Amino acid sequence: MLGDGTADATTYLAGDQSYKTTPTAVSVDDAPVNGETTHAISSNWAFDHVAAADPHTGYAVLVGRAGGQVFQGGTAAGDKVTIQATSHGTPTAGNLISGGDDHTVEVLDAGTSTRVGLIIKHTTSGVMVDNFGAQITFQARDDSGANNTLGRMSFDRNGADNTGDFVVRPVNAGSGTERFRVSATGDTTVTGGFIKSTSPTGGIGYAGGAGGTVTQATSKSTAVTLDKVCGQITLNNATLNAGTEVTFTVTNSTVATTDCVVVNHDSVGTAGAYLPTAHTIGSGSFQITVSNLSASNLGEAIVLNFVVIKAVAT
Repeated sequence: MLGDGTADATTYLAGDQSYKTTPTAVSVDDAPVNGETTHAISSNWAFDHVAAADPHTGYAVLVGRAGGQVFQGGTAAGDKVTIQATSHGTPTAGNLISGGDDHTVEVLDAGTSTRVGLIIKHTTSGVMVDNFGAQITFQARDDSGANNTLGRMSFDRNGADNTGDFVVRPVNAGSGTERFRVSATGDTTVTGGFIKSTSPTGGIGYAGGAGGTVTQATSKSTAVTLDKVCGQITLNNATLNAGTEVTFTVTNSTVATTDCVVVNHDSVGTAGAYLPTAHTIGSGSFQITVSNLSASNLGEAIVLNFVVIKAVAT
């Protein structure tokens, strides 16, 4: 019997000859001893790969390896790494958890003028509708163990499968509400709050590309067209008598009936001699009246600045 250090002799017959054999006893130590790798049959079945001196450096150590680890998904340029929280066919949640302070997702690329990065994809087996999209949720947790949601950012479908709005939903006292939206066409909406600037020189206003210019033809009462939210109007140099006024129409498709239009004398002509006023605000147009406040008849091609301030009545 193997394993107890003793053995029984066995007699074999071959023709008229007989042979007696005594098997050599083999001792098998079945007591688990960590790190035992010397014997073919040994306590190696209990080998602790974590406590050992890292004998398999080509494999991941799930509880961590001193100095960190590098995971490579494949060897071809298009190979990927996929981490799934569960093998279940219909998972309810997935988690990638890491410690420390700051974390970087880096995509190495030889190009210098293209954008590459992280893709966050929300997949459905059904047909997507508006507000379906990919979302990032920001949470904080302290020693209470509670996961406190601070806010969410998402890109939501709007109108078509390949069209989306950027939406920010901060959380106030546990309740998340949409507060900021940038549409696919560039419209920006702030809900339930306000926009303000603390810059002593920047302020809030229109940037380059929002404005335009137009020059009045024939006379100071000739209508002009400028479909911009701000700009300059150069008036005709026809004479405007002292103490009189003239009115002309500005056709402007950006203007709504509830908007406010501000106009002032910018340059050219006698400073302080003119009083421009915007009025009769309608859908697609407004009027400007220019008064000559001086005691002289003036024939100057003055330049007016105007700005449309978007407003509503509700």
